[in-house]
Amino acid sequence: MAKQDVKKVYGQTLCELMAADERIVAVDTDLMRLTGTAPAKEQFPERYINAGIAEQNSIGMAAGCAVMGKIAFISAFCEFLATRGSDQCLDTLCYNELDVKVLGTYAGISSGINGGTHISVADIAAFRSMPDMKIADISDGNELAAAIRLAAQTPGPVYIRVPKGPLEDLRDARCEFRWGKGEIRREIPADYASQRIAVITSGITTAAGEKAADLLARQGVSVTHVHMGSIKPIDEELLLHLAATHDMLITVDNHSIIGGLGTAVCEVTSAAAPIQVIRLGIRDEFCEGLTEPELAARHGIDADGIAKAVLAAAE
Repeated sequence: MAKQDVKKVYGQTLCELMAADERIVAVDTDLMRLTGTAPAKEQFPERYINAGIAEQNSIGMAAGCAVMGKIAFISAFCEFLATRGSDQCLDTLCYNELDVKVLGTYAGISSGINGGTHISVADIAAFRSMPDMKIADISDGNELAAAIRLAAQTPGPVYIRVPKGPLEDLRDARCEFRWGKGEIRREIPADYASQRIAVITSGITTAAGEKAADLLARQGVSVTHVHMGSIKPIDEELLLHLAATHDMLITVDNHSIIGGLGTAVCEVTSAAAPIQVIRLGIRDEFCEGLTEPELAARHGIDADGIAKAVLAAAE
């Protein structure tokens, strides 16, 4: 299966947008080699701003560009956007409904050996609580490119969560990203007689969910698998359909189980279609400085962990 480095996807897509629309500017936090904005600096130096390692200032600069009629794309580490930059994101971007697109890189455990201070366990929770902020948690390079293009056309603030490194392509280059729409990747057959469980994933947990579904299929267990790339707004219609047609939902977060995808699912189902929801993800704790595969296994969000959770729930 082909892989794409998401930083290269971001740089290429951003440059395509900047070439087509002179209103688009790039704001960076001295991470051009990690986030992929180096080509934007080279091709459009007059529309590239490096604020240095200063997330709050960079958001303020992006906001200033937006006030002047620009569409600003800003990139920084997820963890520091949601903590150090939360004031500016809430009271400057969201309160004023500014056209700033925030790309948080090294999402969740993909930050790996950088350790607990750099592993974002609360960014979705923080941005979900901000009025007018839309949130995407992308699973591969093609979805990232589609989300970036849509963000450029979407009025107001947008947060796109981007993991580190090369990601396997789960969809083709013609895919679309739509706000408030989930994607059914695999569906339980209508005549399936055992307990009906739906696994809901986002971001890097979607690839793990695909592999878990394959592992389960080899054991004769079928699950519905849904990728929820749009965290806010979330696909309420699809969630209510899953709740009505399944016995249990299992959510998988590359994030704390508090305030992330699992919480968003519970908010929808508890109000309109109560169903048991098991939330996999990082418990109420910080992460250790381990590799991404080690962290995924430790927190039960790799393919084996998801498959084990399904089998335990089906007993």
